[in-house]
Amino acid sequence: MRAISILLVLTWHVNSSLWAWLSGWEGPSIFFVISGFLITTLCLREEDRDGSVSLKAFYVRRACRILPLYFVVLAVYVVMDIGFNRQGQRGPLLHVLPYYLTYMNDFAPDVADLGTPFRLSWTLGVEEKFYLLWPLLGFVLLTRHPRARLVAAALLVAVTLIGFDPGTHYLFYSQIMVGCVLAILLHRREWFERLQPVLRYSWLTLALVVVAHTLMYRHPGIAQVLFGPAVALALGSLVAARPGWSAALVSRAMVYIGKRSYGVYLVNLICLAVCVTVARHLVPSVSFDQNNQPASGAWVTSLVMLIAVTATSLLLSELLYRTVEGPMIARGRIWSKRITGRLPVAPPRLAEYPSESTPATVPVAEHVPAAPSPQAR
Repeated sequence: MRAISILLVLTWHVNSSLWAWLSGWEGPSIFFVISGFLITTLCLREEDRDGSVSLKAFYVRRACRILPLYFVVLAVYVVMDIGFNRQGQRGPLLHVLPYYLTYMNDFAPDVADLGTPFRLSWTLGVEEKFYLLWPLLGFVLLTRHPRARLVAAALLVAVTLIGFDPGTHYLFYSQIMVGCVLAILLHRREWFERLQPVLRYSWLTLALVVVAHTLMYRHPGIAQVLFGPAVALALGSLVAARPGWSAALVSRAMVYIGKRSYGVYLVNLICLAVCVTVARHLVPSVSFDQNNQPASGAWVTSLVMLIAVTATSLLLSELLYRTVEGPMIARGRIWSKRITGRLPVAPPRLAEYPSESTPATVPVAEHVPAAPSPQAR
């Protein structure tokens, strides 16, 4: 699903006119739902295992996962745009740099402008605020009231939709919280089994995503509101029903792209600029606008550029994964273990969720081996 998210983003950045019907700007919405689901699931499982969630260890892991690669890529932008004034971007980047340095990217002026340097980093501002606030609210303030988490998450979904304006980023907080609601529901065995009959209609949930995504092109207002819940239902179907269409999501290529999606997301505009520079030298007759995008009708050029940007972004993200991202993730797990004395909870796998063969009425104690008899001792 992360691979789908980043591939949609790439279509939007390479040619936002030609491939507007793909609504590539909604790629981050898929990632937001996944993020809310995974982070909440990890916290719930850590609480079940250890009795509480270590916020210090959580923040250390998140910081090592997000910050180093982000600031490395931001440094590249500073060198290119401020140092060399690439395409006259020195002034615009200096204007928004304080926002980028403090993860207030989503509040940066003209953040929606295609010409703003490192404009895609607004999603990181949304994510970081979620990482800071939701674990504190859900697993510290509400630690004695676990049932209230579902109410709190649902209220946050509703609050972020009040006064919804397609030109703001508040809606995306609701999409993250939709993922949190899904995680809370699927974590509880009784709710999992109540939802499973609905989520078995996996083709219907997939159709809802396709419909909402299709509507996005012509009716972005209502479609944007529906898109997050539709993605959450499809994600729930993957967990509860494991449908046949999910096989395409676990191919080697999709898994690889998904694992490198964070790096690809950060560097793809840099790779786009490099590819455009090369294309201008090789084929001088091809023209690009100030946003490094070819003419809306240039199908062949756009397709070649999409392939080139995808390939170079994957190569650069692989290099960054081996030198920055991967080592820092490992370092974060080591520091987290030093804080808690335990290894971090592993990301959830489909096989770990309750299934029909494990009814809700079976007490947890029955799954624990009985103590050996005195004779056995």
